[in-house]
Amino acid sequence: MDERARYFRKLRKLRRSARRWSVFAGTFAGATAVLVPYGGLGWPDAVWAALSGGTVALTFWRWHDLRELAAQPAPERPIDPDAYVGVKGARDLPARGLAVLRELWNLREQLARAADRPPFKVFGEDTLLRVAQTLPRDAATLATIPGVTPRVLGRWGPALLGAVERGLALDDAELPTLPRHPRPVISGAMSRRIEKLRRWQDKFGARFSPAPLLQDLAKSGGRFHKG
Repeated sequence: MDERARYFRKLRKLRRSARRWSVFAGTFAGATAVLVPYGGLGWPDAVWAALSGGTVALTFWRWHDLRELAAQPAPERPIDPDAYVGVKGARDLPARGLAVLRELWNLREQLARAADRPPFKVFGEDTLLRVAQTLPRDAATLATIPGVTPRVLGRWGPALLGAVERGLALDDAELPTLPRHPRPVISGAMSRRIEKLRRWQDKFGARFSPAPLLQDLAKSGGRFHKG
């Protein structure tokens, strides 16, 4: 979990805690206000009064902590330089298109940070992919791409075209390559379990195959027959 996620998680916990203690404080204060005038200040009423005062103090501290934390700026989102590869369809792009997609991704991150908005609120990943596939060189071509609305074109059209130009201007040596993830290492104990499961499947797979059941369901129109 990154620092930004920890910040908002702590903020949510403090907000829930402050609201919960506000309810407790209101309950005990109300009970004290009702019970003390009628019964005098005996020991039960003193307990109610102490609980009321304690919950009011705790409520104040919780809200104070919440206001202090909320006044602090939220940490920036961590930047993953290879995040653009996660766009659906990115791995099907040629190297040049992948370079353009990287420039478009970085542009969207910059615009989102400047506007303090989630990146998908600027434009979606499918729009980034279509632009990287089309490689528009002018506003007229950019306007024909699905997802590039008149608002997007008027507000960010020049920036999008600039990102395309930067990707196309890269030398071949600067083109990105798809990162390769190492295959997970399987321990010896896990390998033995997998082998046992394979042997079990070879031995009992036909006996427990769902194919006969599915055929029976198809013939009966989805109803089981008692046998």
